[in-house]
Amino acid sequence: MKKIYLLTAFVFGAVISKAQSCDTVNMPMPSNWSTQSYISQSLFGSLGYISGVNSDNFTIQANFFDLSSTSFAYLQGVMVRFTKANTNQDTSLAKPIYFRLYADNNGTPGAEITNDQTKGMALFSRIKNDVALGGITGINFPSPVALPANKKFYVGVDLSNFEWYSPESHYDSICIASTGDNETVNTAWNFDADVQKWKSYPRVWATPPNDLEPLDVTLDIFPYVSTSAVACAVLPVKLVSFTAEKNAENVFVKWQVATESNMKGYEVERADNNNIFRSMGFVPAHNDLKAEHYSFTDKNAFVNSSTVQYRLKQIDGDGSIEYSKITSLSSNNVSVAFGNPFSGILNLQLHITSPQTIAISLFDVQGKAVLVQKPVLYNASSNIRLNGTSGLQAGTYILKVTIGNEQYAYKILKQ
Repeated sequence: MKKIYLLTAFVFGAVISKAQSCDTVNMPMPSNWSTQSYISQSLFGSLGYISGVNSDNFTIQANFFDLSSTSFAYLQGVMVRFTKANTNQDTSLAKPIYFRLYADNNGTPGAEITNDQTKGMALFSRIKNDVALGGITGINFPSPVALPANKKFYVGVDLSNFEWYSPESHYDSICIASTGDNETVNTAWNFDADVQKWKSYPRVWATPPNDLEPLDVTLDIFPYVSTSAVACAVLPVKLVSFTAEKNAENVFVKWQVATESNMKGYEVERADNNNIFRSMGFVPAHNDLKAEHYSFTDKNAFVNSSTVQYRLKQIDGDGSIEYSKITSLSSNNVSVAFGNPFSGILNLQLHITSPQTIAISLFDVQGKAVLVQKPVLYNASSNIRLNGTSGLQAGTYILKVTIGNEQYAYKILKQ
């Protein structure tokens, strides 16, 4: 039995998409999971990466998943964390790495469900770039692939186009990240191309100093699944929450993200209750896989207005952007959050210091009231649904929120 040695170890963070129709499995990663890269070692030197390209001719690395207790029925794509991606041959950069789906055969990878038309693919050059940027690789399958009826399956990364070492001194260095040994129950598998059989990691790999101790890990392979065959985009980030809190004359802006990968960062923008937003600062993304919390302090925020508005400009690695909902905050710590622009029904999230009677009105640009909600006693934190806004025409409106003896006005746009 071969000895294995830990090459690199670095704890990283992670995240998950919690939409009802689509989800990313094993994200966010548990806080006790770490990221490791293991190599196979002999008396004559390295034999390659255990969860990657190696001289043992284990050409496919796969991870097991069981979604039998969920409603998910389709595989949309997959996200994979690679820790190594190098080569000394430029021709390797143009070679593809394939992502395949396998059925379960009594606890062992069985028949492949995907084929040449439905398997996923990424060029090695792209994965090499993702590793250099510290990101992860996300791919969509050409079309959603139906999971087996029992929803037990394996996602495999096919590295058969690459060699750890060739007689021509050609090296390809590729490694998929895994958890640390015994941090999880083993779900990792190799495909032994020499004998055309699947082998679980504990059957093949042992850790020093006791060669009889099996290696039990989970590979950093995160399937993106859905409840229907309707395509879902693999998003680089999901904004879980976005809030603003007053502290003296300053405002602490806080947000939490999930499924963050290959993001550039976040610009915090402020408007002095006039819908004219300007950047107050930039916060770079961590690009981790665990749920991340960010914060930004806007100093002396109420110099020009007693009410300020904040939004988050989320900037992807490819330059695309997406804006958060707008959060409004007054100097007496009243916070009103809403989507702007909005479509359909307008929803408000209200935060006040104590329960108060609140009236809400909506006016068109001519000053005509199009919605009037009578005063209602609301708790300190409440979600308010304005059902009468669903039938309004697209355009600009003025939202007025009366809290006690104070009134707050916001210009909003319906799409």
